[in-house]
Amino acid sequence: MIDDTTLKNILAPHLGEDGALEAAFADPDADLVELGLDSLSSFALIDDLQEHGVTVEFTELISTPTLNFLREASERA
Repeated sequence: MIDDTTLKNILAPHLGEDGALEAAFADPDADLVELGLDSLSSFALIDDLQEHGVTVEFTELISTPTLNFLREASERA
């Protein structure tokens, strides 16, 4: 499982909008795509998560692009 501090550090470079990271943590069910996560950033995020032992498929992330999904995925690891 990845703690929120680590998850914040992993997610931060992949959200392009100002305030997006704070918005994601304020509302963990907020759509990360609406907060600036695009397809290229999604693949990079998946790679970064993999480095921390979390396996996420692109289709899973795109289906449920939320912080809560990432938290749940980290618990599967």
